[in-house]
Amino acid sequence: MVETRSARTRASVLGRGSVRQRLLLTLTLALTPILLLAGLRSVLEVQEGRERRKTDIQLIADDMVDEVERVLVRSEVLLRLFKDDVPEEGCSKVYQRVKATVPVLYSVTQFDVLGRSVCRSSEGPQITMRRMEWNERLAAGEQMVMTDAFSSRSTGEWVYAFIGRLTDETGEYAGSVSFAIRIQDLSILPERWRLPEGVEVALANEDGQVLNSRRLTHVDQSWLNEVRDAGAPGLFEVRAKAGERYDVVIANLRPNSAFAVISRPAPGPISEFTLAPLSSFGLPLVAFTVALISAWMLIDRLVLAWLLRLQRRAAAYAAGHYSVRDTRTVEESPRELAELAIAMDHMADGITRRTSSLNEAIHDREMAVREIHHRVKNNLQIVTSFLNLQARQIKDADARAALDTARFRIEALSVVHQTLYQHDRLESVRTGPFFDNLLNQLIDAQGLENRKINLEWSVDDIAVPSDDAIPLALFTVEAVTNATKYAFERAGNIKVTLTQQDGQATLTIEDDGRGADFSEGEERSRGLGRRLMVAFARQLKAEKTVVTSPGKGYRVSLTFPIKPGRNDDHPQQAGASTPAGAHQKDG
Repeated sequence: MVETRSARTRASVLGRGSVRQRLLLTLTLALTPILLLAGLRSVLEVQEGRERRKTDIQLIADDMVDEVERVLVRSEVLLRLFKDDVPEEGCSKVYQRVKATVPVLYSVTQFDVLGRSVCRSSEGPQITMRRMEWNERLAAGEQMVMTDAFSSRSTGEWVYAFIGRLTDETGEYAGSVSFAIRIQDLSILPERWRLPEGVEVALANEDGQVLNSRRLTHVDQSWLNEVRDAGAPGLFEVRAKAGERYDVVIANLRPNSAFAVISRPAPGPISEFTLAPLSSFGLPLVAFTVALISAWMLIDRLVLAWLLRLQRRAAAYAAGHYSVRDTRTVEESPRELAELAIAMDHMADGITRRTSSLNEAIHDREMAVREIHHRVKNNLQIVTSFLNLQARQIKDADARAALDTARFRIEALSVVHQTLYQHDRLESVRTGPFFDNLLNQLIDAQGLENRKINLEWSVDDIAVPSDDAIPLALFTVEAVTNATKYAFERAGNIKVTLTQQDGQATLTIEDDGRGADFSEGEERSRGLGRRLMVAFARQLKAEKTVVTSPGKGYRVSLTFPIKPGRNDDHPQQAGASTPAGAHQKDG
């Protein structure tokens, strides 16, 4: 019990943390707010740098969108102005005139009412309108159609087109004129701008294909959908095949089938965006680390080294070596620790004196208690002898049987006291030698060998409290006595077992006699022995069970809790199954 409590106390102390840990924790808590403020400032600088980079390339994206809008508006206006000149002057002449104003103009094409090309500014076979839906809208009266980006059948290039409606003298639909702008040409618009170093401007179609870029070939389709749904430019990070990382801003162009892609190399591990936060956080971190290391060294030198010496001295005292002294601890350690060492020396001297006195008192007490148990055992044997003499003078068999039963019970008490004064620990009894003595005496007292009754037992060596040994012994005596009285007509076997499992012990006494039916067992339960067995079971806080049937023997079991701490002084070992007479008897 004491060792278990000491182990729990030690575990509790170890869980509290050392002096070094507590002091370092205190210092850490004191300096942490400064470190947190520096970290917060560093985070804010990182976010500010990221927002600044994002703002720079978003401004370029906005300029790109505005420039493309101006080109598209200019193209639309010129189409309205020059579409009626195309049937008279031809597509090529109008193309040359408009291209001087709109350098990104790709082609001029005239279509008839069926959507077939009548003339083109560039050479090639006759073509038809890409989507006849546009022709139908113009025929229905719509004056201008701006298409989404589409792939040219002849070249495979992606283009926009403005298609204007033509009418004859009567106002009827007479065909249409198309101004086409190649999407990839729009990316040359920012060339006259002064772009920041490393910034590249390109365009992407609705499939994510990037045009006129030396860095990127495709962008994620989900990014395009995100930008289109948000209605605002989005910032993304792209890792190219060569391993370079780029910050990319994607902006939606009008109409929603083309996108401006502005890219810039992402900052590496050494750049103004990483060095600035590191300098904000690094210096406080270095100061924080130096303070912790300094505190660690000072604690070790001024406190812990001397505490370890005192700890070793305390361990020696715990082992009983109270004469150990360390003059260096007293002479060289700090004053407070030196005073503690002196106090420990005085304590050791006092413990030495008290230990000597207590050992003498304990020895005297143990000798007195052992003498008491020895005398009680002798007195019980005298009582047993009186009962034995008295039984010889009684002629009535029932009276003699009653005296024999009383004698068995007194002998069981005698075995308990004999075991106690022979055992090293007076507060508990080992069930192994205890049951050996008890059952051997039963064999002799009841003459089981002469009656051809074989008594066997198998007992786990368990430490039980002395207070529990008495009801356990008397229960066993009653059960074995009942078996010898009622179980057999001539011969038979009785087996006693004691096992333990999961903090529970089970005592079982069984025979292979004639057994009993319910009514017979109920009748016998009114006897003194049965009532005593019930009382002993209650004293042990045990559960008593009986299993029997006519012709199949009788078994009674007692299951009781093993008191904690009583079985820790010796390892558990099972006693051998031993027939009657095999054990050596007391002389």
